Amino acid sequence: PFFTFIVVSSTLLLVSLTFGAISRTYIAYDRYTHISRGFAFITYQLYDNALSAVNQMNLYVLHDRILNVTMVNNNNE
Repeated sequence: PFFTFIVVSSTLLLVSLTFGAISRTYIAYDRYTHISRGFAFITYQLYDNALSAVNQMNLYVLHDRILNVTMVNNNNE
């Protein structure tokens, strides 16, 4: 099933907030159709919160989709 952006983005935000304060979110959209491209970037204020999200959410099933959650960049280096 396909879900509207509102359902997916609000669910993504609620799930992400359980790990800590978020400083930035970005959901990628196709520039022509404005439909989600199926990936997002979430930046947590604290590194440990981001690490917890990766450890607990990688391969998690959300709306019949398996999430692939990885750390993109460590700004503390």
